[in-house]
Amino acid sequence: IKWQRNFVQKKPGALDNWVGVKYHINYDVQKDRIALHNFANGYCGISRIEEGKACLCYLTRATNLRNNGGSIPKMEREVLYQNPALEKIFKRAEFLYDEPMVISQVSFLPKRQTEQNMLMLGDSAGLIAPLCGNGMSMALHASVIAFDQLTQYRQGSITYPQMLLAYTTAWHSAFGSRLATGRLVQRLFAVPGLSTAFYATMHRMPWLSRKVIAMTHGQTF
Repeated sequence: IKWQRNFVQKKPGALDNWVGVKYHINYDVQKDRIALHNFANGYCGISRIEEGKACLCYLTRATNLRNNGGSIPKMEREVLYQNPALEKIFKRAEFLYDEPMVISQVSFLPKRQTEQNMLMLGDSAGLIAPLCGNGMSMALHASVIAFDQLTQYRQGSITYPQMLLAYTTAWHSAFGSRLATGRLVQRLFAVPGLSTAFYATMHRMPWLSRKVIAMTHGQTF
């Protein structure tokens, strides 16, 4: 915000102004499965973590929160409970936080990879939809790309402006199509009717499901 980055100045739309909410819970979750449950204008992921606990995180458009007076508990009752699977989890789980961890103004809009002559890494360079499950890997991969370019600059092979340009080019080559696919899947998954059709299509066409997953994960590095 202090730098007035391009995505901060955009008007609220389908790809920005999301709210993330996280809980740790005691609940019977299969240790080898990540479950995704959708609801109107959002989706919720649940997975097993350490000590037999589970992590429950959901992403919702800020409009859901505003429409419920800014109250997270009310929003959960009025919106998330419309999904019977989520209602069951919320009513039966033991919640281990007194209050959830919350982050607001989450934006999936395209970002610049350099800002104020600095290299952006991880989510600051580009945020992939959480349902794609690849953000941490992208952050590590971007660090490798940055290291390669910084090494060339320190060795005198390229100038600083050339380094900034080379990093941006390499970053887009590695992640551009993955982010575009992630934004498309996010749009589909946040609308119950569309997500149902999307899931049914993926279920009936496993080859297409594998293709979509591959498009959001890239190559090893």
